[in-house]
Amino acid sequence: MTDAQIEEAISQLRIVMHLHKYDITSDAAQKALGMEDLGMELFRSFRDCAEADSHTIVRTVPVDRSLNLRQATRAMSAHLEDNTAGFPSSEGEGDKVRVVFFKLDVSQYGRTITDEQLEDEFEKRGLRPADAISIAAVNQDDPEFVGKRPHATHWKSTNGKWCYVAFRLNGAFRSVIANVSDNNWKDHRWWFAGIAK
Repeated sequence: MTDAQIEEAISQLRIVMHLHKYDITSDAAQKALGMEDLGMELFRSFRDCAEADSHTIVRTVPVDRSLNLRQATRAMSAHLEDNTAGFPSSEGEGDKVRVVFFKLDVSQYGRTITDEQLEDEFEKRGLRPADAISIAAVNQDDPEFVGKRPHATHWKSTNGKWCYVAFRLNGAFRSVIANVSDNNWKDHRWWFAGIAK
C-alpha cells in the first residue's frame, strides 16, 4: 500500500464512523477502544476486502524456530499426516517471516503443472518455496486462512525427491499432509507459499 492509500482508507473509516455514531453507545464504544487488538481487527477487515480478488497474498508473522513440523501443526490445532520419513524437509530461518502466497492458472500448462514447472513459477516471482514451519505460523496467526485458501509448498530433498506439505480443510478440521510428490499439481484451488530470495 502507498501512504496515500492508507490515508484514504482512514478517511473512509472516519466518514462511516461519523455517519453511524448513534448506532453505538458511548460505553460500548469505550469498551471496544479498550480491546487489545482493535487496530489489527480493523486491519483484518480491510485486508479481507483487498485480498478478495487478488492472486497474491502476503502475511508477515513471528515464527518459533524451536518447533518441528509436528509441534507447529499442533500449535495451529491441525492434524498432521507425515509420510516424508527419510526425506529431510526444507529449512527455514528468521523469527519473523514475510510469506507470499500466489495462485496459479494451471491451464497455461495444460491440465497439470509439474514440480519443475512450479519451481519456475517461484523463480519468476523472485521467491523460494516457504518452509513448513513458516506456513504453520501463518495458519496459527490466522486460523481462518486455510479455510479460504488451501495452500502448499514443495522442496527437493537431499536424495533428489520432490516432497510437499499441504495445508487444507478436511471437512471441518484443519489438516496438514507432508508427502513425497509422485503426481503433478492439477487442482486449481491451490495457493503456493514462498519467501523472497
